[in-house]
Amino acid sequence: MILVTGATGTVGSAVLTGLVEHGEQVRGVSRRPAGPDYGGVEWFAGDLSDAATLAGLADGADAVFLLTSGEDGPAQARNVLARAEQAGVRLIVGLSALSVGHGATDPISTWHRAAEETLQAGTVPWCVLRPGGFMSNTLAWADSIRHAGSVYAPFADGRTAVIDPGDISACAVSCLLEPGHAGRAYELTGPESLSTGEQVKIIGKVIGRELTDVEVPPEAARQAMEDAGMPPAAADAVLGSLEAARSEFAGTVTGTVPAITGRPATSFEDWVSAHQASFR
Repeated sequence: MILVTGATGTVGSAVLTGLVEHGEQVRGVSRRPAGPDYGGVEWFAGDLSDAATLAGLADGADAVFLLTSGEDGPAQARNVLARAEQAGVRLIVGLSALSVGHGATDPISTWHRAAEETLQAGTVPWCVLRPGGFMSNTLAWADSIRHAGSVYAPFADGRTAVIDPGDISACAVSCLLEPGHAGRAYELTGPESLSTGEQVKIIGKVIGRELTDVEVPPEAARQAMEDAGMPPAAADAVLGSLEAARSEFAGTVTGTVPAITGRPATSFEDWVSAHQASFR
């Protein structure tokens, strides 16, 4: 049986689905496990930040997919690791961030690095996946594209080898099911390095509409996030992550997705084509 944390999220739900399609027994973990019916999935209601809610979490589990989030990420990793050690789990596959391996010091990178270090200090064999920017993050542009034909974003000079979350989940499934991944840290990217403007042009091409991209100052972007209800600390974390995209590593394409999955990484144009309804 394989334990999947964050099982109702973007990546976690796809990992869960992929494992079910491979005929695996799966236990999905969420604070509110009320997702779609995946057929035979065992659901566990628990908060990874609260060890008291995790009794029996990993009992009977052979492997764990660990998705941590926010500043509680290191504590979440410790709590899951403790249960995995008690249960004799053979492997934990953790979701981290590309920036961790390149010395980035923004909050999100720092939280993921601490979570990785927690796993590496444990007795359960580990593997970590370090994806770059998610293609799905561009869905945050959907409203301004639909209503104004424009995208407003800071740090437009950065280039990112954005990745389809579906490719991340496919890599996770392979690492969970196939031998030889323990002790590895994989940097995952899409097949091309794109600026914000190039991503906007691709979206426009797919939906048949001329779009413009407008660079906004970081302070204006922070204020917009706070006006939308985002806590100041979270806004700072997001901006720090976006600024890291200006670093050379963010735009460097790796061949890790095809090496792990045996198929090409999804292009941004193909991802947009599959989600074009959101931008129309």
